[in-house]
Amino acid sequence: MKVLEAAPERYDRGIRLLSRGSIDAVYERIAQRVASPGSKVLDIGCGTGGVSLACARSGAEVTGIDISPLAIEVSKARGVKDTRVMSITRVSRKMGIYDTILMMGNNFGLFSNKKRARWMLRRFDSMTPADSRIIAQSLDPHQTDDQDHIAYHATNISMGRMAGQVRIRVRYKTYITPWFDYLMVSSQEMAEILHGTGWQILEILGSGGANYLAVIGKVKV
Repeated sequence: MKVLEAAPERYDRGIRLLSRGSIDAVYERIAQRVASPGSKVLDIGCGTGGVSLACARSGAEVTGIDISPLAIEVSKARGVKDTRVMSITRVSRKMGIYDTILMMGNNFGLFSNKKRARWMLRRFDSMTPADSRIIAQSLDPHQTDDQDHIAYHATNISMGRMAGQVRIRVRYKTYITPWFDYLMVSSQEMAEILHGTGWQILEILGSGGANYLAVIGKVKV
């Protein structure tokens, strides 16, 4: 993965190999579900633009953001019209109103921790209409028998962190990113984070494994 992320122009080809070609079908299914002519989609952590392009082909107006300048460069070259180098914490109502927010590629993890997640979800609430959706992908860290992972979860909890909160950095040759927190949660933990933010899980999509997609909507008042 490090090699793929360090060379964005090879990223999509590599992901297709890793997913045995299924990733394009996933992008198209997501686009069919959330994109329509004139709808507005915000793709957080857009990478090289795979799902952004699928939504655009369905007629949506897509904004793709990523902290990687190279990924944004590739995304723009592939045809994503509105791309911006920016982090999730800079997302705000100033960008406009969006019908759908996408957090594919396990990008629910970009929230980093529970406190930031709840803060950002309330911000998302202010920049979306009542019938909007968040499509968020995550990985259930509890679906493991690895004792090292289980011990790590216990250490996190003893420190007041969520079990699946990891602190990582990416290294490639002489390139090293700063350390950052990344959050992996079960669907139950996601529901607990959402509680009181104006959002709730409407549906869980997945094959029964650790990786899943959550369809998130507004709480009706």
